[in-house]
Amino acid sequence: MSPSMHQALRPKVWAHRGGNVWAPENTRLGFRKSIEAKVSGIELDVRCCKPRTKTHISPEELIVSHDRLLERMTDSEGSVEDYTFDELQRFSIAGTSERIICLDEALALIDGSVQLNIEVKLDIGYPDIDNALLAALANYPHQDKVLVSSFDHDLLRRIRAKSPDLPIAILMKGRRLIVDYYARQFGIGIFRFDIAQYAKEMGAHIWHPKYAHVHREAIVAAKQAGLEVNLWTLNDECSWQTAIELGVDGIVTDDPQKLISYLALK
Repeated sequence: MSPSMHQALRPKVWAHRGGNVWAPENTRLGFRKSIEAKVSGIELDVRCCKPRTKTHISPEELIVSHDRLLERMTDSEGSVEDYTFDELQRFSIAGTSERIICLDEALALIDGSVQLNIEVKLDIGYPDIDNALLAALANYPHQDKVLVSSFDHDLLRRIRAKSPDLPIAILMKGRRLIVDYYARQFGIGIFRFDIAQYAKEMGAHIWHPKYAHVHREAIVAAKQAGLEVNLWTLNDECSWQTAIELGVDGIVTDDPQKLISYLALK
């Protein structure tokens, strides 16, 4: 196999929340380390802090945070929606000097150096977050390196309708995948989930299933249908090897450097 073909067959390395192993998640430090390591892409989480008005979110109020509650990652408590962005700057992340950043800061830092997967969190109670996100991305000069994913598939449909050229990724875990897993495992065709048809209806070409919940056969079928498949979250060599054998397009991991080193040996 030629070196160029070997490289082409390698899955992309996606740093989950910027790579949880080498820095607190969703922080400047993690994003910088991801860029320095030359990962393929960074996955980050977006939700909103306390908006200035109850009916409208501005792009500046989109923050980079996985959790709605502050207790796990910061030295404070309550919900991020209880605080304005300026108020959130009082709280440190994981006992470090890192602070919660806004999406605009993350975009400026990454600046097209790697691909970017923006996951919009499902538990956001603001119906116009899609407008705020599209406004934030409007002036980003590297839109060809951005995709938007979410468990909120209605949100993805709205984004697709408003911005047809912005790639959307169908994020999935839980019951739908698990039912499909056992349907395939025991040959019960009626309960199988047709991801190719679902993606076609949504106008999506990218699928992000949870590795622990998805059947190998479903991944193969998605690839045969022309979908890009990025699995999450894989952190050990056994799962990485399985993903490689299945021909997935990308692996989302908490330990990007270890995965990069592993792929270098393949």
